[in-house]
Amino acid sequence: MYQRGVLIMCIVEHTVSVLPYVEKYVQDVKPNKKSPTCNSFKISFAADLEPFPTIFQSELFLVPFVYGSLFSIMQTVMSRFVTPEVIGSTVYVATLDLQMKANILPANKIEIGSQLTLCVLEFRQDCCNAMIVLCQKLLEQSPLKFKLTKGISCCDPAVAKQPAIRNALCDSDVFTEAVKSLQTMGKLDHFWMQNILLSFLDIQELPKFLKMIYIISHGNAALERGFSINKELVENLHGGIESVVVTKKRIHSARNAHARYVEVL
Repeated sequence: MYQRGVLIMCIVEHTVSVLPYVEKYVQDVKPNKKSPTCNSFKISFAADLEPFPTIFQSELFLVPFVYGSLFSIMQTVMSRFVTPEVIGSTVYVATLDLQMKANILPANKIEIGSQLTLCVLEFRQDCCNAMIVLCQKLLEQSPLKFKLTKGISCCDPAVAKQPAIRNALCDSDVFTEAVKSLQTMGKLDHFWMQNILLSFLDIQELPKFLKMIYIISHGNAALERGFSINKELVENLHGGIESVVVTKKRIHSARNAHARYVEVL
């Protein structure tokens, strides 16, 4: 616990030291309202990951879109350090062995968006190791590894209308017209239950399947939205971090969180 506290303090101190430079950068960029266009800015872990929590901090029915979004993130990151032959093959990203050297590009081929001339190979290798850890952590913590996540992506209209998997329902004029009016990641439950199923009353099993899918949550949207960049702050964060009262009960609750998690498992 002591070592963890020291590490946290080091991180905080470093953050405080670089914060003035970050503020200056934001102030210089803001008047132009234009993001930098250099390769080093475009190729960023944050740029790859940021859209996902922003999109899914919503109370809409978004579960069918989780698989496609996570898969896209994994492919984007892996394309920088995994060989094109492996990325272009039918190997499923969740089962790809990132420790096998044959799957990884040589250091001088790894895409980092930088033209450094000093210690280039060593730096590129460090970037590759960081991306490997990132992908492994995503696979470990995200639902991408579960078959259910991929299976329920069939409710995504873009997936349902693919020739390889669609049936007569998804090939109908009613479905085609409804897709045109559906906004990206809009009210998907209304799309299926009202626009589609009411036109095909003879389908008995699909409504039951959809209702079971609808109750699956894609995350704690109401809580996570408080930390979002999309300005939808919850009320208890408006006062600033200085106004948060850290009681003994709250400290004990945080310390025992992992124990409660293990107990539930």
